[in-house]
Amino acid sequence: SDVCSSDLRRYEANGYNLILPETDRLRLPYRKPALLSKNDQLYRSIFYKKIYDVSLYLKDFKEISLHQNILQKAAEKLQVLNKNWGFNIFEKYEIVLTLSGPDVRYKAEKEQIIYLVLPKDIKRSKPCFEIIIHEMVHVGVDNMIVRKYNLNYYEKERLVDLICKIYLKALLPHYSEQPIEDNSIDEYITEDAILNNLPLAIARFVEKHPRKKSFS
Repeated sequence: SDVCSSDLRRYEANGYNLILPETDRLRLPYRKPALLSKNDQLYRSIFYKKIYDVSLYLKDFKEISLHQNILQKAAEKLQVLNKNWGFNIFEKYEIVLTLSGPDVRYKAEKEQIIYLVLPKDIKRSKPCFEIIIHEMVHVGVDNMIVRKYNLNYYEKERLVDLICKIYLKALLPHYSEQPIEDNSIDEYITEDAILNNLPLAIARFVEKHPRKKSFS
């Protein structure tokens, strides 16, 4: 996994659920990375036998492959937002499967979406395409809206949910929203605002709901 021990505190502090390899030998170097340099060959052997077992990835790989069409349609819809107001899109979305870490996240510098493969006995609450599209929307609004206007975690998640629910409703008719109590951002996020000028809508939102610290 590319999740290091320094990430653990940040993920847990922001409410992300983490799944780590269910092996004591692998949990130990995760908590104490210095051990890796002393037992490199041992942990490499465990990794290839217990972690990088191709059979563990096949179910999710097949499911994602079967839904490439809806993912492509979502990318085309998001391309419209890119042209209208600068929604950020990757030239190509590389989906990387992993057995540990948060449910899903992205690496903008590598144009990757990191997708968590769940153990066989854990059932996923949402279809794979909904999870991936949700993250594609996160990519699109992160720099020019979330960071620029200093949205907090709950505002950010609510914004992404609304874009998926309103703008992508034809592709995600059964989209599952997150239980977020503060919905003050909702009145600013209309279909017209999403399509034509979402940054302006968010600027109006933060004007009525000032940030604790200034944004640039």
